[in-house]
Amino acid sequence: MDDFRGVLQDCKLKDLGFIQGKYTWSNFRQDHNFTKEKLDRATANSEWCAAFGGGEVQVLASSTSDHYPLLITVGQQNDWTRKPVQICRYEDSWSLFTECEDVIHNAWQRYGRNKEGLTKINKKLEGCLQVLKHWSYQKECASRDSLKQKRKSLQHLQQSVTAKSVQQLRELQTEIDNQLKREDVKWKQMAKEN
Repeated sequence: MDDFRGVLQDCKLKDLGFIQGKYTWSNFRQDHNFTKEKLDRATANSEWCAAFGGGEVQVLASSTSDHYPLLITVGQQNDWTRKPVQICRYEDSWSLFTECEDVIHNAWQRYGRNKEGLTKINKKLEGCLQVLKHWSYQKECASRDSLKQKRKSLQHLQQSVTAKSVQQLRELQTEIDNQLKREDVKWKQMAKEN
């Protein structure tokens, strides 16, 4: 530890501290050997602090590692928004929801009843697309809110974890992982398009 402090002094680095969170690692044991520590740090020299406004460091929740990630926010955040392209295609991640098949079936039955031939099929496809877009938007909003709440709960639980709450923490990590797998499928499909 003395060598570490020496390097910090030689390089004129200072610990940026944390604005949120306290511990960055836990062994997650469920017995008297349970430990949590502040192992990871964010450091910077005075030139970096002058250029980037010092930075704020938050300890985030981790659903897979025993080390919690650090988020360093620096300077002014620009709101870079761009208008999304309105292309709608079937998303592979939809099939991971059990009710997706029912949504498609119901939409297919509802649209194009009074039409014939290709017009009927076209109306059914358009109707299914509209219903799926609406259903997907609702699912995405609910999923985003749920994930945000679960991450907040995980972060709180990780900072106050005890040997008795390790099982609850692991169950929450599994729930988050399952939600992130659905998101991963969506982003993989989008990466192929672009």
